[in-house]
Amino acid sequence: MLSGGPLWVAVTVGGVAVGEAAALVLGTTFGRGGRSPWATAKNDAFLAADILTGGALIALPFASGPAVPAALWAVVAVFAATHAYRVAECLRRTPGAFCANSSLLAVDVGKLAGVLFLGVLLALRQV
Repeated sequence: MLSGGPLWVAVTVGGVAVGEAAALVLGTTFGRGGRSPWATAKNDAFLAADILTGGALIALPFASGPAVPAALWAVVAVFAATHAYRVAECLRRTPGAFCANSSLLAVDVGKLAGVLFLGVLLALRQV
């Protein structure tokens, strides 16, 4: 079980990820004008990844057992990779990018920074 800084960073980043994904799912599905053109299969997959990895970042710090550290590292790696891809996609100005506006880009950069900081905290704990 994690405690202190790593616990709070994991829960905060996970909570932001799940909250943002839920808001985007609701907004793109039930918003004015029906389903948003932004909601492509790729962007829906990113939202599903956010819900799964964000939920894992919230739950895993409270778990115990020999597999928990490896599982947490795997979630951190997948979370960082998906968010780095989204940011790069936006910076390359790829059509249909997940970060379709500066608000989404700012939130994704913040989540990426948070999970990288969590990785540093976890690495320091193992020393």
